[in-house]
Amino acid sequence: MAISAETISEATAKGLKITEVPISAIYTGDGSTLNPVKHGASVLNRVMVMISERRPLLFFGTAGVISIILGIAAGVVVLKALFTINELAVGTAMVAILLITVGVLFVFAGVILNVLVKRLRDSL
Repeated sequence: MAISAETISEATAKGLKITEVPISAIYTGDGSTLNPVKHGASVLNRVMVMISERRPLLFFGTAGVISIILGIAAGVVVLKALFTINELAVGTAMVAILLITVGVLFVFAGVILNVLVKRLRDSL
């Protein structure tokens, strides 16, 4: 299934027309031996890798922005606790700092990888 997603992506990138052709299939007791959850997770993993390779700014930038937003929300909780009950929520403050730091690193990684992918495409 992961290969079919990559094949469809390649065909679309090259401007090929994709049509669906109905088929009839009969599955017997000797069908797939793969665990559907494990197989679905592996397909999703491959699609995510494909997105991160082709559109690194979108992939890492989105994850980074989400992490930054969660970090800011945790920071607001810390500030609210600090001003209302005069106590510093140290654990939540550490989580906020961690989320913001990871988010910034993800955004920068996305920008750097995006530049590298563009340079690689231009050299081909």
